[in-house]
Formats: sequence, C-alpha cells, structure tokens
Amino acid sequence: MNVSAIKKNFNLLGVEIKIFFTLALCADANGIANVNKDKLSKYIKVSRQTIGKYMRTFAGCNILKYKYSGKTFFNPEFYYTGPEELRAKVQEDYLRFKSDV
Repeated sequence: MNVSAIKKNFNLLGVEIKIFFTLALCADANGIANVNKDKLSKYIKVSRQTIGKYMRTFAGCNILKYKYSGKTFFNPEFYYTGPEELRAKVQEDYLRFKSDV
C-alpha cells in the first residue's frame, strides 16, 4: 500500500474511505486497530457522530467489528495482512470478538 500517496491525496477522499484507510493504516497484521472515535474525528476532521455512523455501516456490512473503547477488528476475509498460516486462527478470533454494535 502506498501510504504517501494516500496521505498526499487524503482531502480528495470521501469520509467513509478516510475512516477505512485510517483504521487500516493503524491496524496490526491481524487486522486489529486501537483508535477511538475522538482520535479519528480529530484526524479526519468530522464529528464523532459521523465516525459512529460509518463504523455502524462497516459493521453492518461485516467489514469490521468494534468496541466503543476504540478496539476495531477487521474481518480477515475482507482485510488481512498477516501470514497465511495464521489466517484461520485470526478468523476464529474475529468470530469470537464481541462487538458493541
């Protein structure tokens, strides 16, 4: 992923794409990011309510699960950058993850 190109053109992206890419860039190899709505809203320059709206949309599409504390877990079938031999375990962890939504 070309991070510098994303950062350079960040203002041209829609809000939902900004939220997704920001979370993806903060995620570890297993697809877990620890960024709360306050930090996201300040970085992207939108309200917490807007962040919540799109987080609920992503969760409704099974793209991710999240907790209000800021822990976000991407569905490994949708976004995963870790080693292939661990994908099945991460998928099990994702299914067990209790989302607040």
